[in-house]
Amino acid sequence: MNCKNGKKRLSGYIKERPYDLQQEINKLKNANPQAKEIIDQYVVCYGKDRTQLQRQSAMKHIGYLSDELKKNYTNYSANVLEEVNRCGVTLKQFFNELESKENRGTCNLPKNIHWKDLLKLQGIIWAQQMDLVDINVYELKKHYFSQLMRNLKNLANKRSVK
Repeated sequence: MNCKNGKKRLSGYIKERPYDLQQEINKLKNANPQAKEIIDQYVVCYGKDRTQLQRQSAMKHIGYLSDELKKNYTNYSANVLEEVNRCGVTLKQFFNELESKENRGTCNLPKNIHWKDLLKLQGIIWAQQMDLVDINVYELKKHYFSQLMRNLKNLANKRSVK
């Protein structure tokens, strides 16, 4: 995966994951049939609200990766580090562009829903989003460390030929 593909994957709000989000939504709708539309609106609103935090987390991880490359692989990672930094700049610009287009407001809490059920719903949404960040950061690291490994192998091959 390269940074260009990562833009789409790191920027989106997750609709389905194995946390049974849809089951939780259906449970709330069945218990509160008069609030079905409000529940749907809340799920979308809350997810969008948390997306900014998701993006910030992704940017932090890219910064950590850049720092790790600088610290541990200074002599071997110049081109990889340059690519990671370009990726970070590209994603930051992309995220800023998305945020400028997003219509944000406050999320209206569905009434008559027990606060524990609402917290569970929020937790599922948040867990999904952070898992997506973790998965994509893993893919980015795998890509860049594979590139670094190729650099090291090429360097070793050049030295063995001499």
